[in-house]
Amino acid sequence: FSDGGLFFEPKQACERFYKLIEDGADMIDIGAESTRPNSKVVSDEEQIKRIKLVCDEFKNFSLPISIDTRSSEVARFALEKGANIINDVSGLNYDPLMAEVIAKYDAEVVIQHSTGVSENYLEYKNIVDDIYKYFLERISYANDKGIKKIILDVGIGFGKNKENNLELLDRIEEFETLDYPMMVGVSRKSFLGIEGDDNQLKDALTLAMNHSLMKKQIDYLRVHNVKIHKQLLNLL
Repeated sequence: FSDGGLFFEPKQACERFYKLIEDGADMIDIGAESTRPNSKVVSDEEQIKRIKLVCDEFKNFSLPISIDTRSSEVARFALEKGANIINDVSGLNYDPLMAEVIAKYDAEVVIQHSTGVSENYLEYKNIVDDIYKYFLERISYANDKGIKKIILDVGIGFGKNKENNLELLDRIEEFETLDYPMMVGVSRKSFLGIEGDDNQLKDALTLAMNHSLMKKQIDYLRVHNVKIHKQLLNLL
């Protein structure tokens, strides 16, 4: 959604799908509903319509496919098509049926810390402690629903100001004691302070931020520009 709608049409989305594979993506995350601040809710039917053609390509590849959605119906559709992971930015809080669908298909889930309204900043006594407790509660909930495979995402930019985001990135290792893989997404986020600039500059600053995360051996980096990150990773 940072690309100005360049890949909105199904054919263009499929071309982008293949290009990400060519650039060396280890996993591809597909979404049909923006979660940027002040974005509008997209119906289940419209989300499925948008991702259907790309989902038809899943059978041709063995790399993991992640679906970025808060909807259990969209998740069900994609999992039946062969998706492996559900990336739920609400942390399984939005759709009460989501956890059951994920468990039924024995899929993996990305549980993101989210306040529910990404445009509003919250006050934290200790942001790392607060999110740590949030993860403990969400992990327990997911386990109770039968979900076995979990990835954690601290939700950079979701209800957090620049200082919050930088503190989380600086202290990201403190979440390792939860014993779950960590995903971080700073790519082209507004907290980088270059929202009005072009994507080339955004990707350069994203790469600089992600360099330190690579050295910290974060399990997953969610990025828009796969090629430059893969090149740096291979260099390191």
